[in-house]
Amino acid sequence: MPATKSAPSKPATRKRASPAKKPAATKPAAKKPTAAIASARKTVTAGKMPIEKKSDTLPVVLTKPNKVKLVRDSFTLPEADHELIKKCKKSAITSGRETKKSEVVRAAIQSFSQLSLGDQLKIYNALQPIAVGRPKSD
Repeated sequence: MPATKSAPSKPATRKRASPAKKPAATKPAAKKPTAAIASARKTVTAGKMPIEKKSDTLPVVLTKPNKVKLVRDSFTLPEADHELIKKCKKSAITSGRETKKSEVVRAAIQSFSQLSLGDQLKIYNALQPIAVGRPKSD
């Protein structure tokens, strides 16, 4: 009698019993806030600021500083302008305020933007033109 191969049998699978469902917990009835508290909450949540709820008092606003998108940039300056930035930094340090090069540039830009268009154009025209791109290395 020839030996016959039988198909491999699959192990029996068991169905898992589902856990018994718990009855839904009932929440206690919430107190209705006064009109002043409700309007303050609407104002705070409209500005998308998180609030900490306190009963029968105005909500405490947890302020989170807005993230400012930063842009990395580079540019070429004449050596004389770079020395002006150093001079501004040194004067701030002698006045007791540590400052960075970028802070000097940002302050100058903000001050410059407050000038009239005519004054801005005069300053632009007084600038020494420079070549665009990186300076050639010696």
